[in-house]
Amino acid sequence: LELMPSRPLGVRQAIAAALGKVGVSAGETSWSDAGPLPGDPVELEAIPRTTLVIAVELAARFCRDALEESYFGWDPARFPSACEHNLTRARAQLALARSLAAEQGELERIVGACTRRPAR
Repeated sequence: LELMPSRPLGVRQAIAAALGKVGVSAGETSWSDAGPLPGDPVELEAIPRTTLVIAVELAARFCRDALEESYFGWDPARFPSACEHNLTRARAQLALARSLAAEQGELERIVGACTRRPAR
């Protein structure tokens, strides 16, 4: 699996792709060998939840801009209008949010392992 494919991966597929790259030292970093993540464990454990919130917030913002066409730029070579481009973005963010919601437990487990504290 590619880390940046042309078609978005689900969360489970993206995790598998990233871990596979780290396993063969082809990833950008070697975070899995770096030891516990620095920082406040409570803040770090919030990453899965807050990532879901951000995806939903971005979807809402793209939906709004699909109506107003006033904030985000658009690619006229790929989309007939800014509205279409922003609707595509909103759909992608909602798909990401659904995938994140479905994988919250696994994401919490991974972050917990990285902070060396068990996920709640």
